[in-house]
Amino acid sequence: MRSSTLISHQIRSRCTTSASPRLPSRALLHTPGRLVSETPTSAAAAAPLNSRWLSDLQARIRRIASVESRSGKHEEARQLLRLTETQWLGFLAGRDGFLTGHVNNVMYNKFAESARVNWILSHGKRDGPEAAKEWAEIMSPRGVGLILKSIKTDFKFPMAYPDQVTAVYKLAEKPTYASDHLKLDGLLLSEQHRRVAARCIEEVTIYDYRAAKKAVLPPHMVDRLAETFELQEEARREFDERANGVIKAIEEIEAKE
Repeated sequence: MRSSTLISHQIRSRCTTSASPRLPSRALLHTPGRLVSETPTSAAAAAPLNSRWLSDLQARIRRIASVESRSGKHEEARQLLRLTETQWLGFLAGRDGFLTGHVNNVMYNKFAESARVNWILSHGKRDGPEAAKEWAEIMSPRGVGLILKSIKTDFKFPMAYPDQVTAVYKLAEKPTYASDHLKLDGLLLSEQHRRVAARCIEEVTIYDYRAAKKAVLPPHMVDRLAETFELQEEARREFDERANGVIKAIEEIEAKE
């Protein structure tokens, strides 16, 4: 896997049942961390994963780990359970092509904007203050900037206090120098249930505020986003391989029961 770091803000807040949850008062800044990336083929070709696949798999593992099974593999099952519990975020997000080094914790669709903005800004943080300033400029209406054109949210299950949501974003397609928009996928995960809580499908228009028309990003920004897309594909391949390894191991144990 290529070595790369992306810095992002992290916002942690409690999920409430209120219809109008409040935005957290401050963001916690983190230093660069190693990207946990991983998973197969292109995002467009991959079939969508069942949102409960990991929790269902863990239930199967717990059944074997909790008893003295005939296969004598209960200790191996416990090790598989520890693996899926300690790397749950990687399995859920990484297997779907999301990069999960430092992520934003936000509350559902209301704060998806914060997660998206922080994800975009993270692309400039590792290249120094000038690059960070340039990426910050595209989030303002002063020149070439980004405007949310559409967002579709697929809610998987309701959450309740005191759960927290981890939000990660990825490019749904690789941008080109001629792209006048970005297609993004957002994933919101319940930390308490360790399940996908919601998925967001978004399209962001690249817009020149001065000329009042669509525009394209500078080539070096396109290159940076294209690099992120390739890291996503590495993530997809690696975590899919890991997940399939765990699934195969538990199936072999179950076959001996």
